[in-house]
Amino acid sequence: MESVGEIVVWGPGVMRGYYRQPRKTSDSLDLDGHFRTGDLGMEDEEGYIHLVGRKKEVIIPSGSNVYPREVEDRLQSHPAIRETMVAGVPDELLGEAICACVLLEEGAIVTGQEIQDWCSVTLADYKVPDVVRFMDEFPLTGTGKVQRGELSRLIRVAHAESKT
Repeated sequence: MESVGEIVVWGPGVMRGYYRQPRKTSDSLDLDGHFRTGDLGMEDEEGYIHLVGRKKEVIIPSGSNVYPREVEDRLQSHPAIRETMVAGVPDELLGEAICACVLLEEGAIVTGQEIQDWCSVTLADYKVPDVVRFMDEFPLTGTGKVQRGELSRLIRVAHAESKT
């Protein structure tokens, strides 16, 4: 049976703590010096670890864990989608809803419902995005990576404004 867990490492190369940050150190290291990476992984039959996401990015609609990377992988296979990012947004009924932010390929035309239907073919119902937001661009770091935290903040604000 496959299960997801936090990746924990230890050894001579593992740091002893954060400089002058005892709280951050105690949150990251256990009493035996094992470092909690915050990464989530799954071990396959051959003993290889496969990353599935970050602990702080897990979305929990109605008590079920949804790993954004799984939903993003499905979305990314849609021919009209150039890039995507998935995050949780507050929801009164579910606790948290799944919001897919989407950048479309040049000239592509697709509706949010079509994207949700695409996802429902291979994803469990509770993993299908509840909201699809089409965007012109994502906030990027200096190295061109999506700033997940900033994008998550932006969609939470937009989602809250759409509810008022």
